[in-house]
Amino acid sequence: MNRFCATCAVERLFEQPPCLDGHEPDTCPEWACVDCGHAVLLGLPATVLHTGPKLALLVRTAA
Repeated sequence: MNRFCATCAVERLFEQPPCLDGHEPDTCPEWACVDCGHAVLLGLPATVLHTGPKLALLVRTAA
């Protein structure tokens, strides 16, 4: 599959490397540029739920 590679700054061929996460063949979302190895994830869910602790934003003002 040809896609724009941000590292090469041109369109390049991308392939799926061997999946180390246990995905079935042709279902791994990771694709890598065959020239430089820049990786992209394709086919991710439209929304991602954050289930971790809430983050607090601290703002300091001058005294």
